[in-house]
Amino acid sequence: MKQDYIFYDIESTGLNTCFDQVLQFAAIITDHNLEEKDRIEIQIKHNADVIPSLGASLTHMIGPKEFCKGMSEYEGVCKIHQLLNTPNCISIGYNTLGYDDECLRFAFYRNLLNPYSHQYANGCYRMDIYPMTLFYYLFAPEVLDHWPKRNDLISLKLEDLSRENQLATGMAHDAMVDVEATVALARKFHKNQAVWRYLSDYFIKQQDQMRIASLPDATSGQAPLKYGLLVQGTIGRRDNFIAPVVVLGQHQHYRNQTLLMRLDTEGLESTTAGTIEETPWVIRKKIAEPGFLLPPSARFIEKLSPERLALMEKNIDWLKDNPALYAQIQQHYQQAMYPEYEDIDIGTSLYQQGFMSREDQKASAAFHQASWPEKAASIENFSREDLRVLAARIIGRYDASLLSGDVQEEFEAHLQKVFHNMPESQPKDFRNRYQYGLCDLEQEMAHFQDQDLSPEQHLILSEFKKWVKAQAGQTQTV
Repeated sequence: MKQDYIFYDIESTGLNTCFDQVLQFAAIITDHNLEEKDRIEIQIKHNADVIPSLGASLTHMIGPKEFCKGMSEYEGVCKIHQLLNTPNCISIGYNTLGYDDECLRFAFYRNLLNPYSHQYANGCYRMDIYPMTLFYYLFAPEVLDHWPKRNDLISLKLEDLSRENQLATGMAHDAMVDVEATVALARKFHKNQAVWRYLSDYFIKQQDQMRIASLPDATSGQAPLKYGLLVQGTIGRRDNFIAPVVVLGQHQHYRNQTLLMRLDTEGLESTTAGTIEETPWVIRKKIAEPGFLLPPSARFIEKLSPERLALMEKNIDWLKDNPALYAQIQQHYQQAMYPEYEDIDIGTSLYQQGFMSREDQKASAAFHQASWPEKAASIENFSREDLRVLAARIIGRYDASLLSGDVQEEFEAHLQKVFHNMPESQPKDFRNRYQYGLCDLEQEMAHFQDQDLSPEQHLILSEFKKWVKAQAGQTQTV
């Protein structure tokens, strides 16, 4: 069955995927030939427990007068979840796997929805136009008439690509305008069907795994040394977005991760058993997510400079000559765990909590079907504490008066923590980053006060000043 595409984009309150929320969601649904079938826009009201970033608002131009409109986050996120879980649909956007998808994953989690089903269930999976753009730029640049530059350096920002190639009209960073530009860009790429199909397969787990398994082995011994070329945005312009890597294998705890070590790293040969954490440059690649791991064939490897190619060959020879140390490097990174931090906010603990039990799945389904007063009465039906807290926060954001006395006090204490004026008292996420707070907003307001802003941006700055005063008055009464 040929699948439809759901091209989407979000605009949010900030850049922290755990704490920040969607304010604007836009989508264009197309068939497998990229012919438009429908379009959807959702405007979401700002949550009481989120302090929006001024910098984000000056970018997407959604200020306090606008973000007080729309439906509740719970209602909006439920609609988005239903859309992205439409059977036999591929959700896709520009750098959506770099930001939007994780932002939505946490939104689904804190609203008691399955955070992962849109990735695999009912014929659904995800793609991303941004890493495809990198590949077309490197290996099939003729698909675009103009590749934009900033300060004589290639720019692959969507707004620059759109402007230079007249992909869409309207203000950049408006969600629907960005979706229109992404669809137009995809149609240009889609004309080269061979490349489009080749890249599409990288977003299918089985295909990605097969391609990794089929990479050549630089040795004929017992310890394989598979190597290839990684195309990824984080590699950067200086290295032409492409780097030679050796496959260290699959992570033993995070089973969806393949470990790659760069082969163009100076000083790799100085690695000892005691410096394994310092000298190798290791990348954790999730299966069926960016970047693209290519075979080291001539048409791909020619993108490396002679100096980087020579360094790659030297490092491969060193690894072949030091199999015991190479095995230690593999073992170290296959076992290395992310640090776990104490006292993280429950709303950011998605990766620590695991999947819902059948009992909690039933409680969640009943919660979604209930009226708001019934939702409030059903909080104790969840067996896990994090789910009870999330349910209470959903209701508190909607109407805190529906909560019982003790639960309402807990929600009010949560609000006080969010609006606390000391940064170290802010809620923390699983990466040990503090939630954006009033101190951060005040610093941004002071910074942008002296910047060269447009009249529209000055208006938003003025709205934020009034908003901060209003919040200060409200939180004093909580």
